[in-house]
Amino acid sequence: MKKYIVFLGFVLSIVLFGSCEKDLPMYSDPVSRINFYYDKATTETLDSNMTKTAYSFVFDGDNVKRDTLWLEVETMGYLSEEDRPVTLEQVDTTANMAVAGRHYVAFDDASLAAYYKIPAGKARAKLPVVLLRDASLKDTSVVLKLRLVPNDYFQSGYPAYQTRVITFTDRLSEPSVREIHSC
Repeated sequence: MKKYIVFLGFVLSIVLFGSCEKDLPMYSDPVSRINFYYDKATTETLDSNMTKTAYSFVFDGDNVKRDTLWLEVETMGYLSEEDRPVTLEQVDTTANMAVAGRHYVAFDDASLAAYYKIPAGKARAKLPVVLLRDASLKDTSVVLKLRLVPNDYFQSGYPAYQTRVITFTDRLSEPSVREIHSC
């Protein structure tokens, strides 16, 4: 029994002394980065299919001529005491590429400028992508691939989180998220 108590004391002392606290270096990287935000379920299985969104005007009334998708972005680095602009641009997809002014409102449109920012003291924001219901969408789907552009306030973050793809139409299409229902 005495050997057991001595052994237990030895193990306990190793655990106590082995758990000494060590000061970690302070975070000092002044560079702020930006990424599209994906929830935990998405980031665990992130691949090219997860960065896609499908949308259709088919269920909207004929009087609906535009709709807005909100894409969430998240910063890396220090928060700022001022609003910081976010820059988006379309990436050339060649096939079925959406046309600014015809299929969506351009990212540099003055009516949207107030929305393309990270507010002061925040690390996340939702950016609007305004889709337009063009007659050509009755016959085809178009692709709007967009990416975050480095600017004076943000550098690129993780490469896998820099682009989003929106496919939209005015006919029935496969949804971007499939739900499985059992009967």
